[in-house]
Amino acid sequence: MDIFVVILEAILGLAFLGAGFSKLFGSKTTVEDFRRYSFPNWFLPFTGFVESIGAVALIIGLWLDSLSGLGALLLAITMFFAVLTHIVRMKDPVSKALPAFILFVFALIVTIANWSEMMELF
Repeated sequence: MDIFVVILEAILGLAFLGAGFSKLFGSKTTVEDFRRYSFPNWFLPFTGFVESIGAVALIIGLWLDSLSGLGALLLAITMFFAVLTHIVRMKDPVSKALPAFILFVFALIVTIANWSEMMELF
């Protein structure tokens, strides 16, 4: 596999592990953000769980390409909806959605790079 994709997987895995844990354990910033988004209370830990599972799949996927593809796909879908939340639901400026968009693109790159290995699972 291309070294760029491996580095991207590792960075995304660590970033989403941190982001997922901050949501699972209800850091003050994430709690305030989710209140601002008017999401129900259960959605914060659910999002944290999804991000953590995706991150673990990416980290394990450093040795098992098919798993990193699945984790990256899960995270790409999550970040797609994060971008929609910022732009459509909250009417935030594009600059506020940019970090989620960049993570979406990176997760999409990892998904595409591991697509054939991931499809072998099905």
